[in-house]
Amino acid sequence: MDYAGRHAADLEHLLASERLLTDGRDLFWEFQERAGGDRNLVNLSKGGQKVFPEAVMRFLREMEWGRDRFASRWWPGAVPGEGSVVVDPRFAFGAPTVHGTGVRTEDVFSRFSAGEPLADLSDDYGLTLEQVETAIRFEVQLLEPERIAA
Repeated sequence: MDYAGRHAADLEHLLASERLLTDGRDLFWEFQERAGGDRNLVNLSKGGQKVFPEAVMRFLREMEWGRDRFASRWWPGAVPGEGSVVVDPRFAFGAPTVHGTGVRTEDVFSRFSAGEPLADLSDDYGLTLEQVETAIRFEVQLLEPERIAA
């Protein structure tokens, strides 16, 4: 973050800026060197190393931005507004939830891990079986060794 601090000092809330992006592993900063010039992307996690935007942009556009140009919601693995799981700081203290329900994916997964049947989870939370399975799959992804080691 030292690189960001030196090159983005004009932003009061750097970590919530629309110009700060992530692919879930690294932080990237989008900037324009001169008016009318191309947009550049640097990897802040790698000390400001430039990256090829087209190679990473599909992973970086999962954020929904407010009118104030600050992040308002994250749609992991989906285009904003089209995902089944959403992270919204206004609901469930920012924990991932099943979109449109407020049900935390962690709660569904915890009960599933304890051996409760999918149908019971569906009934208890008022979710469809597809929503229950989506919540479980999302939480399982978080546990994958390659994501943890990265």
